[in-house]
Amino acid sequence: GGVSQIHDGVPSLGGEHVGNDGKVKISQMRYVSNDFFKSMKKGIVKKQDILMIKDGYTGKTSFIDDTFAFENASVSEHVYILRPTDEILPKFLFYYLRSTFSQFIIKNRTKGIIAGLNMKFVNDFPIVFPNDKKIQQKIIDKLDYVLGVLNQKELLILTNYKQQLEKNKKQKQVFYQSILNSATFGKFTKEWRKKHSDVKVSEDVAEQTMITVNL
Repeated sequence: GGVSQIHDGVPSLGGEHVGNDGKVKISQMRYVSNDFFKSMKKGIVKKQDILMIKDGYTGKTSFIDDTFAFENASVSEHVYILRPTDEILPKFLFYYLRSTFSQFIIKNRTKGIIAGLNMKFVNDFPIVFPNDKKIQQKIIDKLDYVLGVLNQKELLILTNYKQQLEKNKKQKQVFYQSILNSATFGKFTKEWRKKHSDVKVSEDVAEQTMITVNL
C-alpha cells in the first residue's frame, strides 16, 4: 500500500479507490516512491486493466480506460488486477463481472473470518461470452451508450435536486424571517390583544420590540 508520509511519487490504488460506479476514485490518494515503483515485479497498473477489491463481500470492480488520470500507478495488497486471455475483450469482462450473475457468485465465494476472495477464485469462475470479438464489442458499445445515458440522467436529477434544495433553503430562510417579523411586530398576538384589551402591554416589551426591529 501507499505510505502516508509520502505526498508525491506513484499513486497506489487501494480498496477505497475502487468506486461503486466502476470508475477509479482519485481522492485521498496514497503514493509509493518512484524508486520503490521501479523495483516492483507485479501490481503495476496498465490500461484496460480491471481492478477488483479482494476484501469483504463487495465484489467491486473498476476499469482502467483511456481517461485514467495517471501515467503510472500501482495497487495495494487489497486489490487484484484482472487481465483476461485473448478470447475476451477486457471491457466485456469488466461489464460481465459487474452483472448480477457474477456478483452473486463472487459474494458467495468470499471465505474466511474476514471475508474476501483468494486468487484461486479465477480457476473455476464461470464466464459466458460470445466467441466473436465483434459481437463482444457491439455489446460493449451498447452498454457504454445505455450507461452513459443513465449517468447523464442521474447527473441531471442530482443537479435538479441540489437546485431545488437550494431553493427550499432560501424559501425556508424567507419564511423564517417572515415569522420573526410577524412575531416582532405583534401580528401573532393581534387577535388575542383585541379580545383582551384590558391587559396593558408593558413598556419593557415595547422597548424590546423596538430593539429587535432595529437590529
